[in-house]
Amino acid sequence: MALISKAEASRLSGASRTTIHKYTQEGTLSMVGSKIDTAKLMRVFPGIKLDTPQRTRKLSSSDQRTDGNEQVIILLREQLAKLEQQLEKAEQRIAAAERKAEDAEQRAYDSVNKVNQQIIEMVEKRRPQGLLAWLKG
Repeated sequence: MALISKAEASRLSGASRTTIHKYTQEGTLSMVGSKIDTAKLMRVFPGIKLDTPQRTRKLSSSDQRTDGNEQVIILLREQLAKLEQQLEKAEQRIAAAERKAEDAEQRAYDSVNKVNQQIIEMVEKRRPQGLLAWLKG
């Protein structure tokens, strides 16, 4: 895995620096520190050919293990970013549902109070006025 700057990624891909930045923010392109993983760049922009003479040497088995571990770390970071986005969306949905539940509870409370007030008014209207009326009633 080779790492390159955003400017170099822009140059190689033909995409604007703004697009590269957007892709890194979305997680479409992987970042390791402030550098972009060329393997992911090549998946996003398939027509790219990298000219990396420093990578032409034969990799030792320990280099290959390190390279593999770095790729696993990158994949895990991508998955973590996606999970964090999903969590944020879920938390937003929960908050919206809680607000709706609170609103519904308040409407129900208001409705019960209104019905109670109507019952009291009906009872007041039917109650005889004064002691004498009550005794006759």
